[in-house]
Amino acid sequence: MLGLFSEAEYAYRLALQLASTPRFTGSREEAEARELLARELSSFGYSVSFEPFKVKVYEVKRASLEVLEPERKPVECSPIGFSGETGEEGVEGELVYIEGGDPALLPAGKGWIGLASARPDKEGWRKLAGRAFGLVVAEGSPTRELSRVEVPYEWRERFGNLPAVYVRYCDAVNLLEAKRVRLVVQQEYRDAETFNLVAEKKGAKYPDEVVYLVAHLDSVYGVQGALDNAAGSALAVAVAKALSRG
Repeated sequence: MLGLFSEAEYAYRLALQLASTPRFTGSREEAEARELLARELSSFGYSVSFEPFKVKVYEVKRASLEVLEPERKPVECSPIGFSGETGEEGVEGELVYIEGGDPALLPAGKGWIGLASARPDKEGWRKLAGRAFGLVVAEGSPTRELSRVEVPYEWRERFGNLPAVYVRYCDAVNLLEAKRVRLVVQQEYRDAETFNLVAEKKGAKYPDEVVYLVAHLDSVYGVQGALDNAAGSALAVAVAKALSRG
């Protein structure tokens, strides 16, 4: 039992180290976290290796939302990665409530900005891209802070540009009174290289049988990710530490 408490304390302290900074995919901070875990696992007697792979990443330069009519007012927002981009001046348009993106609620013309009660699914996103200048998505609960999320990069490549942001639930309710808004989303995309960290230790009795213990190490863009997933990564390493004594 004392050993379990020891591993729990180890996992907690390791999670604190990992969550001291964001670890977005392909970033320097993710690489530093990976090297930290590699050193830990090596010290427990595991054979450590790295598997490289390519991944699409984004970097947000600027995002803003402003009500223009009936009176000017800024609204705090969080950009949706890979959604699309505007120029420096942004895009302006009539703000139209579209609920969840139901086609029956979409205006016939183009050049408007949608206000959605939830992020549309893949098919809904496809129907909005090319028709709307942009998209504003409400958080699902009055108590929820702004999400830091992205859509699959393939949506941008296949469906076209749809710069999008999240706003707080209460701000979305107030936006129902807005007539016209300006939306700015500036982000850049690139290919990055990152690595799977693989640690292996063969068993003595059944060396050909394999048990996998897996956790992702990276975090959401701009977020330290204590629960998602520094804690999971730290627990996986703590389990490896405990099993190394077997």
